[in-house]
Amino acid sequence: MNIEKGAKVITCILTKGTSKKVAEALFEKGNNRFYFANARGFGVLDQLETKSGLPKEEEKEVFSVTAKDASEAEELFEFIYELANIGEPHGGLMYMSDLIGATQFMLQDL
Repeated sequence: MNIEKGAKVITCILTKGTSKKVAEALFEKGNNRFYFANARGFGVLDQLETKSGLPKEEEKEVFSVTAKDASEAEELFEFIYELANIGEPHGGLMYMSDLIGATQFMLQDL
């Protein structure tokens, strides 16, 4: 097994429905090292509910993509930031972390 060093993971908290668009765009660019899942939560700038004093929970999506190295990570980060409208109000958030290592997973030909 070949463990690649220097890999990074980009994690995004996106509004519902955004992950599919990001996944399709990444797949068209030849990247299939991503996954996403549904979640619930609220942002600190969301309007407060009167009863609980907390914002109303909304459906969100957690989207993660693995980059082989720092150069690819920077490119993917910028691409997703623009595509998912992260810089817009309520656009979501994203961050990048180092991975200890990553392995390439290949399916066998049948």
